[in-house]
Amino acid sequence: MSRAAFLMMLVTLLGCAMLASAQMRVPRDGKITLVDHGYRDWDAEVLHYRADPAAFPAGKVVLKDAAGTEVPSQIDDGILSFVAALPKGGSATYTLAPGTPDPALSSLRVSTEGDQLVLANAWLAVRVPKPAERTLAAPVAAAGVPAPLQGWRHGDSPWMGGSRLLTDRQVSAYRFALVKRGPVCVEYEARYQFVPKGEYVCRIVVSHGLPRAEVIEEFDFGSITPGQDFLLLEVQKGMAAATFGIAGGSIQRAPLAQYLAPKLKDGTNPPAPVGGDGA
Repeated sequence: MSRAAFLMMLVTLLGCAMLASAQMRVPRDGKITLVDHGYRDWDAEVLHYRADPAAFPAGKVVLKDAAGTEVPSQIDDGILSFVAALPKGGSATYTLAPGTPDPALSSLRVSTEGDQLVLANAWLAVRVPKPAERTLAAPVAAAGVPAPLQGWRHGDSPWMGGSRLLTDRQVSAYRFALVKRGPVCVEYEARYQFVPKGEYVCRIVVSHGLPRAEVIEEFDFGSITPGQDFLLLEVQKGMAAATFGIAGGSIQRAPLAQYLAPKLKDGTNPPAPVGGDGA
């Protein structure tokens, strides 16, 4: 059996990611110290620490920085998650202590638009199918079921992008679920079952304070395959440029619609023969 798992960043949504290990434990005194020994700057990332449920029960503790200010945090199944950054040669201390978390500190939002969920933070939003679970009476082509990523946008810009499952395998069942919903991370999972066997799982994560969405995929078909089954991310589908620029010594910009209007009229574009006998 082979399981291919890899992380694909939506580079168009800005940035690249480093997934932190969930092996470190929160000390008994609740103090977490981050130190960089002159190696490099560390951009904001979601960090994970194991937290003893008896000492740090979810929903009854808050995380504070060195100034005593609460920062968004969440605990899922004994794992503490929070966002932190660190400058080269710097250090930062956080303390997990009794308290009631303030949900207003988080930029994460989950809303419904028709038959889709919108997962958003202060930077971007993604659209995914609403939670559902269905076992099909008869298998259907992968194109006949909703794909996991339905679109994305930056700020208030128009929606664009999407995804497609590219495979000859037929789908027998699927399940869409919101598996994590906290002030630090919102994680969505789309799971597809194929016939005669096989499974594909797509997880989409949007985090507080991070200018990107993370798409994590797992394929398991029970054997080594030719590699012809995959998810196509169409991150620029439907994108329309607002302006058009021509560089010729200096850049001349004009609204795209204004530039295209005369070009689309009959006879404006003369024929451009290609080929033939050269002189």
